[in-house]
Amino acid sequence: MSTYLLLKLLGYFAAVAVPTATVLGTKYLHRRWNLDISKKEQEQIFNLAREAVMIASQKYRKAVKTETTNQEKLKLATRRLLKNASKLSIKMTEEEAEHQVEAAINNFKREREMASLKTLEQ
Repeated sequence: MSTYLLLKLLGYFAAVAVPTATVLGTKYLHRRWNLDISKKEQEQIFNLAREAVMIASQKYRKAVKTETTNQEKLKLATRRLLKNASKLSIKMTEEEAEHQVEAAINNFKREREMASLKTLEQ
């Protein structure tokens, strides 16, 4: 009789423990596999994207500005960002890296416009 109760208790414990462990493990892996990026990693990605854009701009500095050239610069900067991010163990998809590069390009344009506005005001 006591063996029967022990097995019943063990069964109840397993019925509760296994789903709980599964849920906790799934939450942990989901957080780990997704791009949960810390503030420090966001700053690193921003700096890497700026660097990649600057390098791509320097490489194509003397090239004729066409849509093809712009696409090549974007691809070069994206590949460089992905490469440098992987060295820092930051997981990114190609699409996310491309968005970061485009954001860095827009930031450069905004800075240039602000500088030209300041010179006009003076």
